[in-house]
Amino acid sequence: MGFTMAEMHPSKYLKAADIGDQTIAVVIENMSKEKMPDGGFKYVLFFSGHEKGVVLNVGNTFVIGDAYGEPGTENGANWVGKPVELYTVMTQNKEGKPCKGIRIRAKSPSPLSNIVQQLAENTVLPEEEEEAPFSF
Repeated sequence: MGFTMAEMHPSKYLKAADIGDQTIAVVIENMSKEKMPDGGFKYVLFFSGHEKGVVLNVGNTFVIGDAYGEPGTENGANWVGKPVELYTVMTQNKEGKPCKGIRIRAKSPSPLSNIVQQLAENTVLPEEEEEAPFSF
């Protein structure tokens, strides 16, 4: 592919170009309030094993909140350890021009793990039986 625009202008935050057309499964490590280049502050979500975080927009914040509840603290204590997936969609920038944006969704367990969990919750194990006396 060669030299990219992302390499020309590196960012400490994850960009849609970093994800491309793939879906990335990650685990939330923490959240922090950071000063942005425009002088404002935004919350950034960081993930285990990854250096770059995602600047949270309102939509992604509510998606995580719907799945996992309120963040609990400014560092997102109630969200730490929760699995999410990162992917990109076509959207519009502030000027109305088409661009790709990062979206977050709660990572749902596989259908098989749901079945195993339901079986485990609904299975009644027999009580231990005393050994029956046998005579030979």
